[in-house]
Amino acid sequence: MFDDTDVIKTVADFNAFVARLQEREGWQAPILWGIGRAMHTGDGNLATVRYPVVSGINENRGSATVLMHALDVPMHGVQHVQLTARRILEALKYFAPFEGDGKNHANIKALKGAQSLLKDLLTFEVKTKDFPVITFIFDDHAPLDVGSVTPKTLRAELRYLQSRRGQPNGAFASSSSCCLGW
Repeated sequence: MFDDTDVIKTVADFNAFVARLQEREGWQAPILWGIGRAMHTGDGNLATVRYPVVSGINENRGSATVLMHALDVPMHGVQHVQLTARRILEALKYFAPFEGDGKNHANIKALKGAQSLLKDLLTFEVKTKDFPVITFIFDDHAPLDVGSVTPKTLRAELRYLQSRRGQPNGAFASSSSCCLGW
């Protein structure tokens, strides 16, 4: 990967970079994608993945595009990428133009939540097999694992509540992206 974060100083730079990436041959938008916390049982089996943000095909496409590029994600099937401190730092560089703009950027918050989780695990020497992950679903097939069924379930619940005009005590933002907290 080349260091293209040097040229992303403004939102216009970010948008131009996203447009260039999306013009590449083979580029595909994910159907669903989210940043989450893979939670494991005591014996190390994956129990669930908690996604504070799940975005659909026409939501946060710029963020998805940049993250797929930064993390070198293959654009097919279901892709789970374990987030390391280094990967998170590299990804956050792309979003520098959005720092301090006063807007709620749920995916940037989720990346920072993942960063905080890793820091807490190291600082407090927590004995856990949990780790932050980002999941991209490109093909609408039957879920393969816990990590791919959770975003589909969250999106289905959100659509149901929105179709019923239900906003249970503001648990869901007015945006169609699902944001439930880290």
